[in-house]
Amino acid sequence: MIKKNISLFIIQNNKILKILDNFECAVAKGETDIRCNSEYEDSNSVFIIQNKKTNGFYNISVKTKTIKTKSVPSKTNEDDCIETKTELKPITKTLIFSNGKYQLRKK
Repeated sequence: MIKKNISLFIIQNNKILKILDNFECAVAKGETDIRCNSEYEDSNSVFIIQNKKTNGFYNISVKTKTIKTKSVPSKTNEDDCIETKTELKPITKTLIFSNGKYQLRKK
């Protein structure tokens, strides 16, 4: 599994403050038999600054798209693989600034 995270910082009173700590923005995971049989899942997030503010900081929408990929051997030629990709419905979450840092909005 491979993960990518993002942190955000601001400068306040000549100090660097972390306002978002290691938020997951991309994940790649999967399994394979080193031949044709494999299943993978890739998720990537896009951060969109909203017009609305909470506690003086803009809210951030995080839209995550996930693609599942599956490969199986061809029935006619075992040296060929048949790959299918399925894009899942995107998931959108909102980060709001509360208690000195960005946090996921509770529903």
